[in-house]
Amino acid sequence: MDPSLLIPDPFNSAMNLHPMFVHFPLALLPAALLFLLMAWWRGSERWLFAAKASLIAGAIGALVAVVTGWNAGESIPHNEAIHRMIETHEAAAITVFIVATLLAIWSRWLTLASRRSLGWFVGALALANGLLVSVGDLGARMVYQEGAGVIPAVGVIHEGSPETKSGDGPAESGEAHKEHEH
Repeated sequence: MDPSLLIPDPFNSAMNLHPMFVHFPLALLPAALLFLLMAWWRGSERWLFAAKASLIAGAIGALVAVVTGWNAGESIPHNEAIHRMIETHEAAAITVFIVATLLAIWSRWLTLASRRSLGWFVGALALANGLLVSVGDLGARMVYQEGAGVIPAVGVIHEGSPETKSGDGPAESGEAHKEHEH
């Protein structure tokens, strides 16, 4: 294990910051929905508090993800197809941030006693989470299918790897991992 690899390098490239923060809203906004459903089902103020706290943290995380996403989109070279994806991803992410922020503000007055208001709130948060899933999927497609911001790995791996230069790569020999263990 090389502990030096665990030190983040956000200053090397602005695009590195976005992946570091994008997972906060991706985790916290669905957690807020789950906690809210538990509060509604159980009639528990503790679950409601957890939902509100997760929603506020998720909205803040969405803001940071949007800001770092702007920097990432500006810093990577991209073609027309990726540009269209970036524009769509950005607009949908801003929408998620705005909706999450409005819901976080609304949650200040949300109580378990108002079942009708709670139902509308659950519905709005569920829709926001649906859009969030689409935003995340589009971001993943930009990176994993279109290669946005990715250094071509295959050439780098083959050039720097002694076991692949001879033609006996890890798939053929099974020895590559053993060699690196010692």
